[in-house]
Amino acid sequence: MTSFTKQVGENIRLCRVLRKLSQENVADIIGITVTAFGKIERGESNTTVTRIKKISEALSVLPEDLVKSADFNLEGSELMPLLKKVSAGINLLIEKKQMPDN
Repeated sequence: MTSFTKQVGENIRLCRVLRKLSQENVADIIGITVTAFGKIERGESNTTVTRIKKISEALSVLPEDLVKSADFNLEGSELMPLLKKVSAGINLLIEKKQMPDN
């Protein structure tokens, strides 16, 4: 798939995680299988404009938020505080995983 498709998938994943929804939750809301939704989120499958709209509604974001390029700026967005918390949590998990067992 194209880098654009992968970027859309990453944007969907980011919004989903920030909204604390599982892939299964979103797939159920939009009426597709978890497998199909996972492929969209990983950028392994093209999707339709109609489905992007359904996904955006399920995630409570605008459709254009899902198709923005990697350089879009979330500063000032209501999602920024959540993004910072998620990022900090991911960093802690990475650090913990890299620590040798005692």
